[in-house]
Amino acid sequence: KTGFDIVSTANNHTFDRGSIGIDKTIDALKAREFSFAWTRKKGDQSPLYTITSIKDFRIAWIACSEALNGFKDTYSQILLCFNQSEEIIKSIKEIKNKNLADAVIVLPHWGVEYEHTPTNLQKKYARLFLDAGAAAVMGNHPHVIQPVEKYITQDQRETFISYSLGNFLAFLRYIDRKASAFI
Repeated sequence: KTGFDIVSTANNHTFDRGSIGIDKTIDALKAREFSFAWTRKKGDQSPLYTITSIKDFRIAWIACSEALNGFKDTYSQILLCFNQSEEIIKSIKEIKNKNLADAVIVLPHWGVEYEHTPTNLQKKYARLFLDAGAAAVMGNHPHVIQPVEKYITQDQRETFISYSLGNFLAFLRYIDRKASAFI
């Protein structure tokens, strides 16, 4: 009823309730037939992406997190943006090569909290994901809006990067921490 069609479950708080918390979150989302990207249940070997459709247009979603707040991902339930970038790139290429989707969007949870400027790692990996075939990178985590930019890939495609969309809903003190690029 909110108008949202998909949520990212990959973030630095994913393991706050352990592996069982991930499993229960997935069960709750599936019970409501709500699409999500990207975590998987313990023991699941499903692909590292989720595909949704709007009319005849298919979008593949790949979500990852920069950090897990010191927790260990013992059961391979989440993707790490930097440490598992090769797996993310492989998934992007697989989706494109097998024509599984019309567009790939990467949803990284990354960056330094309250910083308005993306880190060099954010810039590097956004471009790597786009050069691999993604159409857009839409980041979050810093709790403030960071720049957006058009990026021309090595194969001359026009792509889009939003390093951080800010906060959709937040009870934080300062106005820049209440701002959002969501529309």
